[in-house]
Amino acid sequence: MQNSTVQWCLAAQALRVSDVKLAAAGGKFASHGYGGNWGGNNASYHHNLIAHCESRVPRLGPRYTTLALNNNNGERVDIRNNVFYNWGGEGCYGGEAQHVNIVGNYYKPGPGTDQAKSGRSYRIAKPDVYPIDYSGKDKYGLWLQTWGKFYINENKTEGNTAVTQDNWTNGVFAQMDKNNCATDALWNQHQQIRANALVVEAGRVTTHTADDAYARVLESVGASNYRDKVDALIVNDVANRKASCTGDASRWSGLSGYSQNKSGYINAPTDIITTLGISNPYDVLTTVASPNLKDTDGDGIPDSWEEEYGLNPKKSADGKETTVDKNGKYTNLEMYLNSLVQDIMVKGASGGKVIE
Repeated sequence: MQNSTVQWCLAAQALRVSDVKLAAAGGKFASHGYGGNWGGNNASYHHNLIAHCESRVPRLGPRYTTLALNNNNGERVDIRNNVFYNWGGEGCYGGEAQHVNIVGNYYKPGPGTDQAKSGRSYRIAKPDVYPIDYSGKDKYGLWLQTWGKFYINENKTEGNTAVTQDNWTNGVFAQMDKNNCATDALWNQHQQIRANALVVEAGRVTTHTADDAYARVLESVGASNYRDKVDALIVNDVANRKASCTGDASRWSGLSGYSQNKSGYINAPTDIITTLGISNPYDVLTTVASPNLKDTDGDGIPDSWEEEYGLNPKKSADGKETTVDKNGKYTNLEMYLNSLVQDIMVKGASGGKVIE
């Protein structure tokens, strides 16, 4: 993935013990309640929320295809102003051979985090190295046992003033694992991962303080216009440090490697039914079109909007043109789609500082 941005997205309630995962494990107990792999070259992740996911919150996950860019000098990833809530496994980790900024994020331990191993509640990130080539095809050879480079600053861990004031000592260095290094000499280099300035261009992202980002993300993250019951529940859980839905894994207790779910982790979408008092975990969305959304030429832009911006509602080709954007960069269809949430984005980006 190159030249990409993931922003204002809500990822929550990964299915920890699904029948699909168990089937793939050949009858052994297997869990996979993960938030996501974040990586890429010139990739920006900002103002997102990950909640109620056991691990990969997020996983800094490089791939050999993008590590090979920049003259085999690794990926470039900027992570800022995100909110991470109620992790209970590895949390944020990885970053093998990557260049990563981790700036102004808000870490909020939840009830599931309280049940995790000691030290996980104040983890900012656990940088790592590849001890072996997991692909089995010698695709990661250039980056085996290679540390990444990290600029980590101004992140907040709720409830831990020491880590908030000093992200590195306990939030990063104390989280790292010597046993994953092939040699003592490599481990002795691990503190060299720390950079004192940005290691990746931020790409003109409006940056807020961690506290400000937390408030803005809870207000505006996720699907636009309105939140369904599930998204509203997630945001309410984060705001009030709750874990409203927890799936029961006890029916698999006879399997080798079994462990019960921590608070907030579900196994199936139906685990939320009782909490929300609904019969279907998926909201039924309206299919009734507004009379103001008549689209005569079928270019995806309503006639009323085309007329307002001087387009021809009977000319489908103008949806692909770039006449509305004064810089001629975005198509008219993109400009219309952006206008649907323009007030949200303007509000979300206000009051911060644009970082190059």
